[in-house]
Amino acid sequence: QEQQKAFFESNATVRLVRGGNRSGKSICTFMEFARVARGLDPFNKFPKNRPLLMYVIGRDADYIGRVAYRLLFKPGAIKIILDEKTGHWRSYRPWAEDKERSHEAVDAPPFIPPECIDPKGWAFENKAERVFSVCRLNFGEGHPMNGTEIRAFGSRSEPAMGDPVDVVLIDEDIDNE
Repeated sequence: QEQQKAFFESNATVRLVRGGNRSGKSICTFMEFARVARGLDPFNKFPKNRPLLMYVIGRDADYIGRVAYRLLFKPGAIKIILDEKTGHWRSYRPWAEDKERSHEAVDAPPFIPPECIDPKGWAFENKAERVFSVCRLNFGEGHPMNGTEIRAFGSRSEPAMGDPVDVVLIDEDIDNE
């Protein structure tokens, strides 16, 4: 959507996404977060030549396991469809040109697929509930962004101090500003 495009293109150091319930706010911000983590930001707003330290902050552990984990690491955060003109995958738009093509839409792969995650790079507070505290990325031998860390925090805990954080995503209401 146009407002999401403006968010992706913005070079502002602090960006705020507002909208109604189920309007795509979280999808937009987690998509941007994942593109940055993978070095895929087409607007080159973030470093791609070194590992990044990235924070996801939500209200509590339930949010981390239920929302953040799902949007970053599980397939189906969005639906995609093959574009009839380009033959490339793109976001499914049922309110517009894709109205009659719902049977062709499929779940998108995870924003951060398993092959980008260091198999030994997970730390969980509660693995059964997918409440992760750290996810380290590995893109293959010699990749400059190997070791990028995504750290997840609930806002009810004490904030970390002194970390040289590159990107922070705060989603929904938080308790401890």
